[in-house]
Amino acid sequence: MPNLENLRESIVRWVTAGEDYSQLDPTYHLSEARHFHHPGTCEWIFDHPSFKLWDDTKSDSVLWYHGPPGCGKTIMSCVVAESLRRNGRQVIWFPCYFYDSARSQALNAFRFIALQLLRRTQIIPDAVQKIYEEECANYRSKLTYHETLKMVVHELLMITERIHIIIDGLDECAPARRERLHRQNDFINAPARNDGEVMLEMIRWLVQPPAKRRGMTKWFFSSRREGSIESTMTPLKAITISPSAGSLQRDITKFLSETLKANNACTCRIPQLAAAADGNFQYAAHKANTLRGIGSTSHDEIEEELWDFPVGLTNLYIKSLDKLSSRSENEQELARCVPTLPCPLALNSI
Repeated sequence: MPNLENLRESIVRWVTAGEDYSQLDPTYHLSEARHFHHPGTCEWIFDHPSFKLWDDTKSDSVLWYHGPPGCGKTIMSCVVAESLRRNGRQVIWFPCYFYDSARSQALNAFRFIALQLLRRTQIIPDAVQKIYEEECANYRSKLTYHETLKMVVHELLMITERIHIIIDGLDECAPARRERLHRQNDFINAPARNDGEVMLEMIRWLVQPPAKRRGMTKWFFSSRREGSIESTMTPLKAITISPSAGSLQRDITKFLSETLKANNACTCRIPQLAAAADGNFQYAAHKANTLRGIGSTSHDEIEEELWDFPVGLTNLYIKSLDKLSSRSENEQELARCVPTLPCPLALNSI
């Protein structure tokens, strides 16, 4: 019979499954989000009735924070995580990221959650030990199957008194990749699975598990508003919050005003830039850097770059284009037509 710590380390290695833990650990990304968060912004969420309902409910609950690209969803999820920690809550925060091979996989999001739960508990649930021993007996020394992983996470949550699990960027899961399924001792090739589908399937099961848990799990998800995610959140009775245009405008104006004043840059363009940003913090940050003269050598260059499309936003559009492959033919045809239109197309014109 292995002692507790040896058993724990063996299970940790099994769950890690050869992944580089440093690539899964979001500590650096949390620090980066803290750096980019401007004090005084994002605070409106804590006064939002839906947030208070989610946090105050004395049972498991789900909050889905959704908004358009670039509106600061990752920063908001970080602000929420930090606030909960300051109030003495246990928090696990995992940001999915489209361009990161480790953090764009649904399996790795829940792998990290399982590892965090293992490190926070003083005991190993009998059910987790049994699953691990059965897997090893069948020569499966690495946890690579999502059905097994969700059972491990479930059993660990069973013994956790209260925890807040924040997964940022549900829509950032990688495009289709082949997942391997196993039955008994044989491996078979499964049809191509989309990591987004695996993510949502695991969320559905873990939020509404077959057995009632003794503890309490508060789930916080953030993403764009996409149909597959919305159709998952609705039956889970998720509490939803979306930033209003006014909230984003006020936060962006505050960010621009204080950033430019602190750097002795021109503030006369703030109303125009805040309006042009249309709720996109990344756009506002690029324009603030332009006004500060970063990357420019003259006043004329600043004026030219001020109204040019920011090169740094290209990734937002690449991600959107990548997702078009899974859309209907009509939606793909619409996307092909938009660049040829003589004037910009507003959403209410579609």
